[in-house]
Amino acid sequence: MASIDLTSFSLPELKQLQKDVKHAIDGYSDRQKQEAISALEIKAQELGFNLL
Repeated sequence: MASIDLTSFSLPELKQLQKDVKHAIDGYSDRQKQEAISALEIKAQELGFNLL
């Protein structure tokens, strides 16, 4: 992973970066959760159950 020199950023740029990182983390968590739910639904169907 590339290292970023944050000292060259202005305060507004740092705040925007913080928002962007939070959004990226939230999106990642949402995708992981959806993948887990999908895997559980598939396994439940294989075993003859319906989660919905």
